[in-house]
Amino acid sequence: MHRTYTYDHELLAHAITKVRLDIQPLLIHLRRRQEQGHSDTTVEELLQAGLHKVSDPVSHIKNMDRVLGHDIHHTNKAHLARILGVSRQSIYNWTSCGYLILTPDGRRVIIRSTLHLWHMLYRSIGHIWAK
Repeated sequence: MHRTYTYDHELLAHAITKVRLDIQPLLIHLRRRQEQGHSDTTVEELLQAGLHKVSDPVSHIKNMDRVLGHDIHHTNKAHLARILGVSRQSIYNWTSCGYLILTPDGRRVIIRSTLHLWHMLYRSIGHIWAK
């Protein structure tokens, strides 16, 4: 159990560093801060400027949690799209944004780790992250 706990935390820490931000709004934000005479900004301001938004993350979190209740730990992207009631394009967008944690071969979503990531994102920056 302890080993799984450690592995989950390593995956989560790694996943957080892979969340992608949109560069153009970030540049605008940074230029504006500089023009206002500031030499720094907060991580929250960077996230507000550049984080890719997700519609209704709470319902997606509930659906992923329900899937875990059925003892499904990995699933392919098309199946996840059906489970969450979103398009496959949304799944691919989330993958490119770093919102889904994949198996090493990149073909399946690791549900438990992805759920941990979404919980953490929602609890810490849900007001920014949700559309």
